[in-house]
Amino acid sequence: ARKVLVCLPEPFIEALDAYGRENGTGRGGSIQKLLEGLLETPQAPEPLPPAQKELVSLELVQRNNPLYKQFRNRHYIPDRGLVGQQLLYLVFYGNEVVGVIGGASAVFTSQARDEFWDLSTDKDTKTRQLNSIVNNCIFRLEYPAPNLATIVLAMWRKRIATDWKKQYGVEVAGFETFVVEERLWKENTRTGASHAADNWERTGSNKG
Repeated sequence: ARKVLVCLPEPFIEALDAYGRENGTGRGGSIQKLLEGLLETPQAPEPLPPAQKELVSLELVQRNNPLYKQFRNRHYIPDRGLVGQQLLYLVFYGNEVVGVIGGASAVFTSQARDEFWDLSTDKDTKTRQLNSIVNNCIFRLEYPAPNLATIVLAMWRKRIATDWKKQYGVEVAGFETFVVEERLWKENTRTGASHAADNWERTGSNKG
């Protein structure tokens, strides 16, 4: 069980309190008692089989694509828009859209990233260097097949390197991404495990 906030009309609360006084239960206990036998605990779904690479494909779309917007709006980071170069994709598994992934212009300031790539301190030179680094600005999957995230990341890196050069005339030298580390409701912690499984290196932490 986990705590939830429940708002009930006043007559219902009064009836609940009366039931509690009669049966020696609080409001939460009374609700549980009254619902006994009425709600069945659902069985855990069967685990999905490992993802098959041949079923994965990417489709380049515009930012205003309705399917892209649906998945983007469910991402844990609010959509504040993108500035600069960007290429966005729908992720297909078979014939079904199961997520989105995209790349955009690298952020200008990131000390750990700058040190990792040994970027220039000259603004103009650094700007040219950053044109070759793609920021994985969005990645959301809603089909939890084992290994699917790693397959998608590897496929996306190859695909966007080709599309980036075609669209912007720039060779891709590397990639960056930023992960907000926080506890999740299943007692897990978001740590960027999908990127780590695709052999991305953690360079450090940033604030802001």
